[in-house]
Amino acid sequence: MFFKDSVHTLVVRVFGYLFALGVQVIIARFLGPGAKGELQIAMFLFAVITLLLGLGFERAIIYFLGKGRYDLKRIWYNACGFLLVSSVFTVIFWLPLTYLAMPLFGQVRFELLALVFIMAPLDRLMSFQLGVFNGRGEIRRGNRFSLQNSITYAVLVALMVIWIMPRSDSVLLAYSCAFFVTIITVLVYWKRNLGLTLGLSFDREIQKSMLAFGTKGQIGNITNMIATRLDLLIMNYYLGKASAGVYSVAINFGDLLLFLPFILSYVIFPYASRRTQDQGWILIQKIARISLLISFATALVIALLAPVAVPLLFSDEFIGAVEPLWILLGGIIFLASFRIIASGVSGIGFPAVYSICTLVAVGVSLTLNLLLVPRYQATGAALSNSIAYFLTFLSLLIIIRFKFRQRLLLFFMIRRQDLREISANIRSFLGRKASQ
Repeated sequence: MFFKDSVHTLVVRVFGYLFALGVQVIIARFLGPGAKGELQIAMFLFAVITLLLGLGFERAIIYFLGKGRYDLKRIWYNACGFLLVSSVFTVIFWLPLTYLAMPLFGQVRFELLALVFIMAPLDRLMSFQLGVFNGRGEIRRGNRFSLQNSITYAVLVALMVIWIMPRSDSVLLAYSCAFFVTIITVLVYWKRNLGLTLGLSFDREIQKSMLAFGTKGQIGNITNMIATRLDLLIMNYYLGKASAGVYSVAINFGDLLLFLPFILSYVIFPYASRRTQDQGWILIQKIARISLLISFATALVIALLAPVAVPLLFSDEFIGAVEPLWILLGGIIFLASFRIIASGVSGIGFPAVYSICTLVAVGVSLTLNLLLVPRYQATGAALSNSIAYFLTFLSLLIIIRFKFRQRLLLFFMIRRQDLREISANIRSFLGRKASQ
């Protein structure tokens, strides 16, 4: 079942990524490097605000549904109640703070950043819905709604940027509309099949338990997001949004290497949460071994294709992204393995490990970016992040070895049995599709 859910998630995410890549190409070709840089900064703020807004409730939903500790309706209604309170606090506190911090965002407009505070609650509500699907073991059904959101977003961006309003604001408005449409679609499905609707509940015991679990890992998500995008923010501050826009293409291509690890970490968490610790470690080790092999091969392909693919897709204005991309790829291999293993460790009940490790990344990334970006520009930013990714992964290995007493070679040394299982699963999957 893990393989089936992983393959289904992979297929859906491939299509989702292609639509997202199409959006990036439209932005680059119709709006230019400056707008692309501006939007990347806005999306950085969006990612941080959504993490602060949700505080890990989506993972808590998966965990507690998987463990069967509370029933579905109690979990869902309490999650909605928490989101309402958190959204009000975000507007009252984080929106004014963003305004006061505008000097850090350089040339980026406050009006654009303010749209983030419309998008963020919608994004979290949809992530809570997907958490319910994953917690109930309906990963593939959740994937379909996620793909619907990606398609809706891409279509709306194309319509608005090319024909209606060719501005950065159009992209964020399209994103908000896509979230709204997907949320309504899921609610209609739930009403018909589960009798579940939007509702509010404020059960102190449930919210306290979910918040306690969610925040342990969410601190890591927030610090990880800051660490992995500090380079972009510092690039924008020192060199302007056009330079940040060019560098963002290196980030976009680097994210390709995180594609499969993201899927595996997305799937491994609910599976690990439904296993004993010993069974969970066996699953984590196997997936880590296989993903590392795939990451090396993927990095090589991306590095070879980048000099052709970047100008072909984004235009010659973005050719400066190729060299930073090559440097980033080395570090992203370590980041990919870190995310998979850390997600599995969270699934077996230790979400704080993720947070501890990512604190290392923030400190290293901030220090090195401030030292290297002013002098070496995009190359310095890429080198800073690659070093930070490696040290983050190293800190995770130290914890695994000395706290959990796990043999590290089991996470790296590919086995013949692993290859046989992959081959058997692929043959079974292809045979089933052929018979259909």
